Amino acid sequence: MTDAMFADVVGQDAACRSLRAHIARTGGSGSILLAGPSGTGRAFLARRLAHALLGEPALIDAGRHPDYTELVSSDGIAGVREATRRLQRKPSRAPRQMLLVRGADHLSTDALNALLKTLEEPPADAAIVLTARSPHDLLETVVSRCKTVRLTALTNEETRTVLQRHGVANEAAAKLAEDAGGAPGRALYYHEANLIEDADALLHVMQGPTSDPLAVTEKLVRRRKDEDGKAIRHRLGETLRIVARRLQANAATHESALRQVIESLRSLDANANPSIVLADLALHAWKHLTTPPPDPARQARR
Repeated sequence: MTDAMFADVVGQDAACRSLRAHIARTGGSGSILLAGPSGTGRAFLARRLAHALLGEPALIDAGRHPDYTELVSSDGIAGVREATRRLQRKPSRAPRQMLLVRGADHLSTDALNALLKTLEEPPADAAIVLTARSPHDLLETVVSRCKTVRLTALTNEETRTVLQRHGVANEAAAKLAEDAGGAPGRALYYHEANLIEDADALLHVMQGPTSDPLAVTEKLVRRRKDEDGKAIRHRLGETLRIVARRLQANAATHESALRQVIESLRSLDANANPSIVLADLALHAWKHLTTPPPDPARQARR
C-alpha cells in the first residue's frame, strides 16, 4: 500500500524509502521531520504518508478526515495546543491519528515548546509530521525527538514532469523549471501568479534602456486580486529571485545589476516600501545604462 501511495512522488526516492522503512518498523506511529528546501514537495509527501496511514485520501485532501489535522505556522500556539489536545483522543475512523505541522521552522519558540510536550510523550496511536527547511531552523530538543527525512531539490527534468502533471504546457514547463531552482511547488506558484512575465519585464528594464522604467515597476507593485500587503511583498520577492538567478548565470557580465537586485531583496526583507524598492532598482539600472562609459583618451589627457 505504501508503494502505491508514494508512486506519484517525483524526485524524492530516498525520502520515500526512508518513510517506507519507518512504516515497516513502527507501523507509522511516532514523529517525523521532513526537511528540505521550500517547494520541493514536503507537504505533498506528508499528505501521501497520511493516505498510507489513515486511508480515505479524498477526505484527507478535502480537510474533512476526523483523524487528520493540518496546521500552518500562522495558527500559532493556540492552534498547536488545540491540535495536540485532539491527539489525546482515540481515533474515530482510522487506526491512528496524524498531525501535520507545515512550516514548523516559522513557529514561535512558545508554540514549539507547546508541541514539544507532545513530542516527548506521543500517544501510541498518533503520527506527528513536521516540515521545515532545515533541522538547524528548529529547537534541538524538537529535532532530537523526530526521525529526520531529508528532501532535495529536483532536477529540471523532474520539475518539468511535475508541472506537466498539473497541466502546464511543455514549453512553459521547461522555462519554469529553469527559473524555479529545483522546486516544483515554487514553479507552480510562478505559473499561477504569472511571475515569469513579471521577471521578463523587470529584466528588460535592467538590460534596456526603456523609455519609462517606472511605469513597469508601478505595474508590478499594483495590487492583484485577493492580495494583501504580505502577498504583494512575497510576489515581488520571488520575482526578484527569478531575476537574480538569471543574472547569476552570467555573473561576470551582470555583476553590478546582480548586486543591486540582492540589495533590493534585502530591503524587501527588512520591510521597506515595495514601490520605493523597485523604483530605486529601475532608476539605478536606467542610470547605469544611459551613462556613457568613460573616454580613455580624455582620461589620459588629465
